[in-house]
Amino acid sequence: MKTLIAALTITAVYGFSGPSMAANEWGLTNEEVVRFDGTVVDVLATLTGEPSSDCGGGHRQIGILKADGALVLTGKNSLNFTGTTHELAEFCGQEVTVDGLMTGHSGTTFMVVQFVRPKGGEWRSTKRSIGQWSKAGWAEANGYKADGPESNRWFDNDKRILEALGKDGFLGVGKEADEAFLKE
Repeated sequence: MKTLIAALTITAVYGFSGPSMAANEWGLTNEEVVRFDGTVVDVLATLTGEPSSDCGGGHRQIGILKADGALVLTGKNSLNFTGTTHELAEFCGQEVTVDGLMTGHSGTTFMVVQFVRPKGGEWRSTKRSIGQWSKAGWAEANGYKADGPESNRWFDNDKRILEALGKDGFLGVGKEADEAFLKE
């Protein structure tokens, strides 16, 4: 009977306390489930002291600056191989609560943000890029038909990717580095 009462008490306290968001464990190396408050910042601007009111317009690495001064790099959202910039840029300079996984290797750590809640706001999952990166979403955003050849190979036709490759090359360090690499 005591066990039943204890189980009902735990259920009442934790099971019916309203909707909550909690990170899902993924089995990453050195993974730790974390939740903390902080301010969404442009990492480069924070490290160099330069002003940035829009976090680089969504083109720069975003982090979370905690009240104790610790700067947490955000590396991913809750989808594989997509960034947190898209999820957090609208909160630039604002206080948020983030929930997710901290992971790292050899002294480098970063956070996989799975949920975000602006101060006084509602939790939301960091999966907004699904619609934008879906075939139909990508086609609509880029002026193509969802069933067109450009959409089937979106990665060859995405203007942002083409612009980045044109500017920094495939290796991200310039076209000369690409040419030297390809000669080897």
